[in-house]
Amino acid sequence: MTVYHQNDPIMAELRSLLVSPPVQKIQFRFGTFQLLSLDFRHLAQRLADPSSRVSILVDPSALKANVLAKYKPAINQFVFASDTVMRTPRGRGIVVHESVHAIFDLRDSISMDLAEESITFLAEAWYCVEIGAEADFLAHEAHRILDIAKAVRARGRSTIPEVTLSERIELRRIVRKRYDYSPGLSRRGGGFK
Repeated sequence: MTVYHQNDPIMAELRSLLVSPPVQKIQFRFGTFQLLSLDFRHLAQRLADPSSRVSILVDPSALKANVLAKYKPAINQFVFASDTVMRTPRGRGIVVHESVHAIFDLRDSISMDLAEESITFLAEAWYCVEIGAEADFLAHEAHRILDIAKAVRARGRSTIPEVTLSERIELRRIVRKRYDYSPGLSRRGGGFK
């Protein structure tokens, strides 16, 4: 088990991912929530700020089997299965997913669990489309999420695209059914500390 902080190379690798061109193309509106490329840049800046107390824990025993990463909002911590998670397209996609959870935390948002999880999966799928790693996403996740990400991305060539109501409903249904998320409300613990 190793904990990494602002000046460690793995944290720099995370910041680089967040400001990379593929991640900077991810932006959409999902109901009242708007995810912008600026959010990823803001998160990268906060990860460089020593006062934010955000860390990365590398500890495979802290994760369920076959889980590469997660974000723990209560303690502002990313948990990675290994220090090489971000060296594969699949790993980077999952880290983008978990970074969206961190963006919710950074905003100190109250969110519906299914909506938040739908947004994170959509961002992960969009990233995989941007880097040409659809097969990596499809090997583990629902095909329809990737289809929706492609459709939303195609609508956003010059504007911030809206995820349609029918797409939002379908994403929630997939997340609830396939990933066993139940409806509920998440209240943050005061945002980034």
